[in-house]
Amino acid sequence: MYNYELKKEVLPETLEILDLGNNYDFEFQKDVLPSNLKVLKLGNSYNKKFFKGILPKNLKELYLGDSYDQIFELDVLPDSLEILHLGGAYNMKFNKGVLSNNLKILKIGDSYNQIFEVNVLPDTIEILELGEKYSHFIEQNNYPKNINHLIITGSENNKKVLNNLPYLNKLTFKNLKFTVDNLPISIEEIIIKTEAEKEFLSKIPFGCKITLFTEI
Repeated sequence: MYNYELKKEVLPETLEILDLGNNYDFEFQKDVLPSNLKVLKLGNSYNKKFFKGILPKNLKELYLGDSYDQIFELDVLPDSLEILHLGGAYNMKFNKGVLSNNLKILKIGDSYNQIFEVNVLPDTIEILELGEKYSHFIEQNNYPKNINHLIITGSENNKKVLNNLPYLNKLTFKNLKFTVDNLPISIEEIIIKTEAEKEFLSKIPFGCKITLFTEI
């Protein structure tokens, strides 16, 4: 797998998608990544901090693997960013203004267990995924106003997440392990992993559809 440091002017400016696989772990310098890059995927070895001006201004999707655990400072993530995936090791707190105001999908891995403060999550987020260790109650005012799909593991740690849900259309449990009886009436679809997990679902909102992963 590729693990040689990329230098300036090596990558063509027309490049829009860059996937460097699981071995790459060199810190990016300024002007190495093409200005027209739209998608950047870094694998499970990458754990170098990004500094201001490194990520292209037109970047729309950033995928970071299971080793990444570096804090994002202000103005590091471009305003153009719409999708941010953070892997299993990530557990850094987000400060206000760090996340793009155009962000639509935020997925964070199993280690994340930081409290979301007011106005940290942009209102543009439509899909939010939290991992196995997330154990905090989230104030309704701290949820993005446009959120319509929440994805959680369904571990015992996740119970508090369901205590004060906003109006959602869709709720996904990746491996449900506790009884759910406090869902908002807005839920139209619940997605679960196995047929057996239906026994954990009680007080289902009227008209709500239950779907298995295999049916998607």
